[in-house]
Amino acid sequence: MNDFEKLTILIGSYKLDPSDKCYHEIENIMISYQANTPDIVRENMEHKSIQKIMENPTTISDDIVESLIDAFSNFINYPTNANADSFKRIMQEYKTRFNANN
Repeated sequence: MNDFEKLTILIGSYKLDPSDKCYHEIENIMISYQANTPDIVRENMEHKSIQKIMENPTTISDDIVESLIDAFSNFINYPTNANADSFKRIMQEYKTRFNANN
């Protein structure tokens, strides 16, 4: 199973139970994904038009699930440190809101 597949499964798990263990597993796989970015993603990152679209980290909206999915997508398609930090920040906000509602 590659890092993308692992992240996809873990995000699904995190949405159901945003545990610290799952968060840290996601964080570790994110590091691996950044270090071993697929060639097609790396090539796409070099295009100026894609850089313009993806260089802005995801913001948190009222629909936190949508923000989580958007941040995940941005990280997968443009795995910069800024998008990684944005993704982690949104995962933390998701956990906060999840716990407040349960």
